[in-house]
Amino acid sequence: MRMKESMHDDIVIISLSGKILGGDETLRFREKIQGYLAAGKRHFIIDLEQVPFTNSSGLGMLVAALTSVRREEGRIVLANITNIQALLAMTYLHKVFECYDSLEEAIESFAVRAE
Repeated sequence: MRMKESMHDDIVIISLSGKILGGDETLRFREKIQGYLAAGKRHFIIDLEQVPFTNSSGLGMLVAALTSVRREEGRIVLANITNIQALLAMTYLHKVFECYDSLEEAIESFAVRAE
């Protein structure tokens, strides 16, 4: 798994690519989220467009991020979940996460909430 980070206004966008299978990569992801939270960032989009597969460790990584962000009264959403949509549905995580079909829709969701 690789991570690319960018900002859109006050939203941290973390674009993941490759398979998410656990191990050191999930630890690095967790440290990234914790670092942004420590810096006062509270809005996150996880872009999964380039993730062809994840396992339970990858799902655990996303749930841990959700828990950490919510604990700090932040918001985290998923974008471009097409490749892992069936897994999210099978585990009922599609009801736990806010999911958007595109990065643009995810970004727009933050603007709508701010109004």
